[in-house]
Amino acid sequence: PITVAVRADKSGTTFNFTYFLNKLDENIKVSKKPTWKAAKVVAGKSNSGVSANIQQIKNSIGYIEYSFKEKLGLAAAQIENKEGQYINPTLKSFQDAAKYASWTADNDFYAVIGDPAGATSYPIVAATFILLPEEKMETNKQVTAFIDWAYTNGDKAATDLGYVPLPTSTKDEIRKYWEAKKIK
Repeated sequence: PITVAVRADKSGTTFNFTYFLNKLDENIKVSKKPTWKAAKVVAGKSNSGVSANIQQIKNSIGYIEYSFKEKLGLAAAQIENKEGQYINPTLKSFQDAAKYASWTADNDFYAVIGDPAGATSYPIVAATFILLPEEKMETNKQVTAFIDWAYTNGDKAATDLGYVPLPTSTKDEIRKYWEAKKIK
């Protein structure tokens, strides 16, 4: 039997995984902590716990953040994307997916990228967000100055850690957004 390794805690990783599954089957609800219906499920806290379960339990499969897969040398599944192509999870296939995200000031640059278009896009991709409280304007200016520095100087560090930098055009739009909100 196959053991399904899942998150024990509420998680954005689980939200994005169930978001993709929901695109395949609307009976699967999008959730940060769903009730799993598999015959054999083991839950681990955080990506570390799920990774440990995958490593320790024979015939197990699970979902974790890409950086954990890379760091631990775990195998990954090719998954069929919206265009019918079976794609490996790679930084390139994540970058290709990010091109199809709807990054706009209208939604404060919030984007769920699950199941994007594109023949070379990996279908399960998530963005990491930085949320700033509106009432802390002076602090926010310092935070955005750091983020701006990271946008200019941090692409290599991001990829070294298993993350994909935002497209340059998106960074430029975010900078305009900061100026309009007077937080830059």
